[in-house]
Amino acid sequence: MRRVQLGVAVIGLAMVLAAPVAVADTPAYVATIQTADGQYRAVIRDPAMVAKARAELAGGEDAGVPTGPLAWGSGGVNRGHRWHVTELRFADVTIELCDGTARMVDEDPRYWIRKVGYFCPWSGRVIALTPLR
Repeated sequence: MRRVQLGVAVIGLAMVLAAPVAVADTPAYVATIQTADGQYRAVIRDPAMVAKARAELAGGEDAGVPTGPLAWGSGGVNRGHRWHVTELRFADVTIELCDGTARMVDEDPRYWIRKVGYFCPWSGRVIALTPLR
């Protein structure tokens, strides 16, 4: 009988652990980034990164270098481009390899996506921030 009770308890625990956890939806935003030669749009989900973008827009502290991994397609937000940044973040320091402009990525997206993998335009500045719909 104890084995049956133990088995039922283990199965019950496994079901509880496997059940999806209800997490409050974190609002996502679309940031428009101006580079030295062109603009792009990317999604921001991290509340700390959203706060940095808002501060920069308000004329406060520089948010940092916009950066994130690159992928094919517009991602639903980077209209007019064949690429997108999958999750925008702001960094204090990045390597020079990923520095560029939106136009540079437009001209050779295969190189940027396959070889570089990240985009971190040192000239990038947040010029707009809108809720993701």
